[in-house]
Amino acid sequence: NDVKSMLVMPLAEHGELFGILYVDVTGSYHNWVPDEIVIFYNIVSLMVSTLKKERLQLEVVAHSETMDTVLNNMDVGIYVSDLENYNLLYANNIIKEYSGNDDMENQIACGVKCYEVIYGKTVPCKPCKKGALVNGEQKEQVNWEFYNRTNRKYYRISDSLINWKGDKKAHIEYIVDITEVKDYQKRLKMYDMLGGKQHVLDRETLAYALVQAV
Repeated sequence: NDVKSMLVMPLAEHGELFGILYVDVTGSYHNWVPDEIVIFYNIVSLMVSTLKKERLQLEVVAHSETMDTVLNNMDVGIYVSDLENYNLLYANNIIKEYSGNDDMENQIACGVKCYEVIYGKTVPCKPCKKGALVNGEQKEQVNWEFYNRTNRKYYRISDSLINWKGDKKAHIEYIVDITEVKDYQKRLKMYDMLGGKQHVLDRETLAYALVQAV
């Protein structure tokens, strides 16, 4: 290669080198004029900005995938909905199992309402705490219990507001199945009502099981 002249600039930002970009001239020598250097510098700056944006996007995707893995391995149902229109923004695997909906991801992308896909309703749920949180009627987090007559299970629910992806407020709800805990509590209450020494051992066993279940 008969390279006579070369203009080289680093692809770097804040001291971090991404790579280099160069232009070479063969056959004859070339004196780079200021206008050529400025144009080349602008091209390099644009490439650095683009590379940085792509790296940030990859980091966001990796972080999102990690968080999704963590949330999907918890024994807690978690979903996020839009404050303005009830659109479902996120639901972990527990919520998907709770609703019996295998196509929830596609429905989220289409703007499905949380009360439609999770609870099978056509209007917002009456016990929903979102309005109270928005209006300031409730504290930063609302904790309550709910009995589902359909599957005959008890749930402990926590509601609060979060910043969703940094640019908007959203409603997040955590749902924990406490049916087993409720069952132990009922049985303990029954043994206390019955009384008698013959129930002491069984009561202690139930009390221990209740602690383990919480």
